[in-house]
Amino acid sequence: MNNMFFHREKFDWRVIDMKLCIIIPNHNHGDKVIELLENLAVYQLPCIMVDDASNQHTQQILNKLAHKYQWLRLITLPKNLGKGGAVIAGFKHAWQQQFTHALQIDADGQHNCKDIPLFIKASELEPNAMIVGNPQYDHTAPKSRLYGRRITQFWVCIETLSLSMPDAMCGFRIYPLATTHKLLSKHTLGERMDFDIEIIVRLYWASCKPVSIPTNVIYPEDGSSNFHLWKDNLKISWMHTKLCFGLIPRLPMLLWRKCRPENKATHYWFQAQEAGTIWGLKFILLAYRLIGRRITGWLLYPIVSYFYCCVGKSRRASNQYIQQLKNVSTSVGIEKLSSFKHFLTFSSSALDKLSVWNNDITIQQIDFPNAEALHELGRMKKGAVILTAHLGNIEIARALSRFEPSVKINAFVFSKNAVNFNKILEKINPECKLNVIEVSETDIHLAMLLKQKIDDGEFVVIVADRVSTTQPERCTIANFLGKPAQFPQGPFILAGLMHCPVYFMLCIPVENKFKVIFQPFADSIALQRKNRQAELTTYTQKYADLLSYYCQEHPLQWFNFFDFWAQTNREMKHD
Repeated sequence: MNNMFFHREKFDWRVIDMKLCIIIPNHNHGDKVIELLENLAVYQLPCIMVDDASNQHTQQILNKLAHKYQWLRLITLPKNLGKGGAVIAGFKHAWQQQFTHALQIDADGQHNCKDIPLFIKASELEPNAMIVGNPQYDHTAPKSRLYGRRITQFWVCIETLSLSMPDAMCGFRIYPLATTHKLLSKHTLGERMDFDIEIIVRLYWASCKPVSIPTNVIYPEDGSSNFHLWKDNLKISWMHTKLCFGLIPRLPMLLWRKCRPENKATHYWFQAQEAGTIWGLKFILLAYRLIGRRITGWLLYPIVSYFYCCVGKSRRASNQYIQQLKNVSTSVGIEKLSSFKHFLTFSSSALDKLSVWNNDITIQQIDFPNAEALHELGRMKKGAVILTAHLGNIEIARALSRFEPSVKINAFVFSKNAVNFNKILEKINPECKLNVIEVSETDIHLAMLLKQKIDDGEFVVIVADRVSTTQPERCTIANFLGKPAQFPQGPFILAGLMHCPVYFMLCIPVENKFKVIFQPFADSIALQRKNRQAELTTYTQKYADLLSYYCQEHPLQWFNFFDFWAQTNREMKHD
C-alpha cells in the first residue's frame, strides 16, 4: 500500500462501500483501553467492546467509556470465555447488526491504530479477503513469544501448504463477516489463544485469501498479558494436531488450487526465499545449527518437490531457460539437465549462504585464482565497481571481506528483504559485516553516495541481470543465449559516473569448493552523450556474453526463475 493515500484528515469513510465495525475483546485491560479508545475516536467507527468477565475495576472503566462514546457498544459476558470466545461473541453481534466486515484489535495497546486506514483500504480493494497484520516487532518483544510465533508459523505453512501466509498470531485484522459467519456455523473453534491461529487456517481452507499489512507492534512496559504459558501452549499444540489431520482430506483441493491454470498468485517459491519471509530464513538457520547441513539438505527434498509440482510458472520458466541452453550449447551433459535439478541447486545455494557466514566454509575451500588483483586494489585503497549476476552464490563472493580486511564491499540492492537477510547473516557472525545499500531508484543522490565510497577505496557490487522493478523502462536489449533479452541500464550508467575500474565477479560451487571468478570488465565505462545508447548497448552485450558463457559452463547455477525473454518478445511482436 502507498501511504500517500492515507492522510487521516483527508480520509472520507463514506466512500467505502462496506459496513465496518471494530471488535475489541477485553479481559482486565481497564486502564489500557482508555488510551486505545482515545486513538480510535478520530475514526468515529462503530465499536463493539466485548467485556470477557473482567474484574470490577475494568467493568467500571468500561461502563464510563460506554457513556462517553456514542459509537461504542459494550457487551458483557457472564463468564470468562477467553479471547476467541469474546471475539466470536463480537462477530455474532456484528452479524446481527448487518455489518459486512469486522476489524479486530487487541485491548492491551500493542497495535498501532494509525495503521487502521491501511487495513480498511486493503479491505476495500479485496472485500472478500482477510486483512491480517504482519507485525514488525521492536526491542520490547519478549524472546519467548517470538520463538513461539516462529514455531507456529512453521506449522501454519504446513497446514495451508503456503509460504505466503502472514503472521497467524497477530490479533490485528479485518474479517469478511459473511465468510466468517458461514465458517463459525459449521465448525467449533478454539475459544482462547488458539483462536487467532485456527480461524486464519480454516478461512484459508475456505478460499478466503489472506492479505498481509506490515504494522508496528509493541509490548508496553506496564502491559499485562492473558497468555498462560503452559495452558495456552498445550491448547495451541492440540489445535495444530487437529489441523494437521484436517489437512489430509483437503490436500487434493489445496494442491489443485495452487496448480490450476487460472491461479494468478504472484508469490513464487524463489521469491519467498529472497523476499519473503524472514522467519522462514531463521527457521532454516535453526535447523542448520541443530541438525547440521546434511540433514537440513535432506529436508529440502520434499519442499522442492512440492514447489516443483505446484508452482507452474517457475517450472515453465526453468524449462524454457534449459531449452535455450540446449539450443546454443554443445557442452557434454547438457541434454541431461532438468528443471527439477535446477530447483534443487537453488535450494542448496541457500545452505551455502548460511555455511559461509557461519564459518563452516573456510578460505581453503575458496578457489580464487585472481585473488591478488582484488587484494592489491584493497591495499592501494583504489575503489571499483563489481558487476555480478544471480549466477552461483553472490553472498559468498561478497563475504570475501572476511578474508581480506583491506577489502570493504558494499552491496547495492533494490529490496528491503535483502537488507533483512543480511541482518540475519550478521547475527550469525557479527565479524562478517557487509554494507547493504537499499535504494528505490537510481538518481543523482545515489550516484553521489556511491562516488564517495569509490573515492574512499571501497567496492560497490551491483547485480546487472534483472531489470529494475521501479524503473523497468530503463533497459537495453542484448542477445542472450541466442535470443534478445532486456538488461537494466542502471548498473552501467552508475559505473560510468564513478570513473573507476569495473570488474566482473561470480562465485560458483565446483567440486566441493567455491570458485571465484574475478576479471576486468573495463578500465572505466565511458558514456558520451552523443553515442550514449550505442555505448550502453556495447557494454550490455559484453555483460550478456559473459553471463551466457558462464551459464553454459555452469547451467544449473543461474537462478532467474521467470520468463527472462517474455517482455522483449511481446515488445518485438507489438512493433
